[in-house]
Amino acid sequence: MKKALSLILVLVLCLGLLVGCGGDGKDETVGGNDAGKVEHDGNFDALFDPADNVVINLYMSNNTDLEVENCYANQAIEKIIGASVKVTEYDAQDQYDTMIAENAIPALTYSNGVTMGPTYGPMGAYVDWNTVIDQMPNAKAVLSDPKWAEDVAKYTDENGCMWQLPIMQTGYASIYGYIYRQDIFEENDIDVPTTQEEFYDVLVELKGLYPNSYPFVMRQMNKNMQGLEAFAYPWGTNHQLYGYYGSIMKFDHENKNYYFAQTSDIMKECISFLHQLSTEGLMHPSSLTLDTQSWIEAMATGSSFITYDKIDRIAAIQNAAENDTFKLSAFAPIAMGEEGVAESKVGGPTNYSWLLAANISEEEKANTIKYVDWLYSQDGILVSNWGIEGESYEVAEDGTWKFKEDFVYEGSGLGVPSICAYRDIDVFKLAQEENVLEALDICLPYAKSPNDPMLHYTEDQQIEMDTYYQSVYDSAMANIQKFILGQRDIDTEWDTYVAEMEGMHLQELIDIHQAAYDRIYGGK
Repeated sequence: MKKALSLILVLVLCLGLLVGCGGDGKDETVGGNDAGKVEHDGNFDALFDPADNVVINLYMSNNTDLEVENCYANQAIEKIIGASVKVTEYDAQDQYDTMIAENAIPALTYSNGVTMGPTYGPMGAYVDWNTVIDQMPNAKAVLSDPKWAEDVAKYTDENGCMWQLPIMQTGYASIYGYIYRQDIFEENDIDVPTTQEEFYDVLVELKGLYPNSYPFVMRQMNKNMQGLEAFAYPWGTNHQLYGYYGSIMKFDHENKNYYFAQTSDIMKECISFLHQLSTEGLMHPSSLTLDTQSWIEAMATGSSFITYDKIDRIAAIQNAAENDTFKLSAFAPIAMGEEGVAESKVGGPTNYSWLLAANISEEEKANTIKYVDWLYSQDGILVSNWGIEGESYEVAEDGTWKFKEDFVYEGSGLGVPSICAYRDIDVFKLAQEENVLEALDICLPYAKSPNDPMLHYTEDQQIEMDTYYQSVYDSAMANIQKFILGQRDIDTEWDTYVAEMEGMHLQELIDIHQAAYDRIYGGK
């Protein structure tokens, strides 16, 4: 950690609060507390000559949430920089692993994890951004700001290499909470639940009123257990179930140690409740497999009335509804189970990054570096958050910026991490409907859980992780799904499942995490 933090000190500090090393003398601010009051002359510096037909190859995991391909933000950026940004998605981690083994990954990879770089960078797959940072004056200026020191350290390994370049955010990426059909609740005089018992009773009441419905719906609970990760927060897990090394381990912030969340009594309570909802027809039967669009349709068409997801999804659901009386809102998290806490899952400020492939030509590398650095520039920050004047936003006579009334922000790609290098949450808020902002205000006070420590592993630890991790992770995911669906009986087989997991080198993985934590943080 000391090496990582020392990296900040050797970077050259540039004048200006945000960026300002582009050489054009501009000193305007974009976003921040003055997000609606921005000064810019509307002129953009040329980046590439369109005649050169430059193509920026961007690779990303299959995530329909980001909606970047052929979206407005990509088109706006291409228009300004004079180059084409080609976005390709990969469907699974093993597909990407194969491409790494074949030395065939495209120039730039967008990642929403923190371990791909330390895992594959030392193997020669990626370029250490520190070795090219002098070619990136805008990125260097941003990363030199002391307020980002912790984020830079998070992406810097024990050898001082920064294999992943952090995407900066001025606030939380996403706040999770209960989204519900306020119009249905008001029509039937139903009170918002405040306890687990009330939550269950409301679902039963809704099922009685609408027999063909499934009152509660989740999405992608089989996609790295994404839905379960979010829903398990109010049970007191505060764990990460995503498939990145170390993420399935629960860090006990009070005792400073690790344990396996999926075999805990807390997880058993959560899964038992989901199984009950599934068995009684209170939860949508496809919640394990619903993709984002199908989940939106379930809420928008009246098949379901309550979900637990990102609050900013309200806009997408609302836009998909054809009922004029359709109205969504949010209610505060509920403390679930014996050790539950009323907390919202939070998408942290900087969980996103880019990785620069080492296999590309020097010309493509130079163009990619130039493009990424532009995204950190004054112009790049403006375009990726606002778009282009007259197309997506307009400037009032008093100088206030606002999105045009006929511009559809949701799905435009603006403010999405894979488009931005600096995501301004205040700009994002300016584009939201009043009910979305009200819902965010309801849930934000419950976003209290501290982030788990970021770990990097020694070569020997990495070898053990590569040997045991995936089988443990896959087995946990498969068994949790079976318990929810009733394919395994949780009352009679849970102890057997725990024993099975303990027999899969689980303790070795826990010990690796503890040793990495003690090495980096000194056991404190």
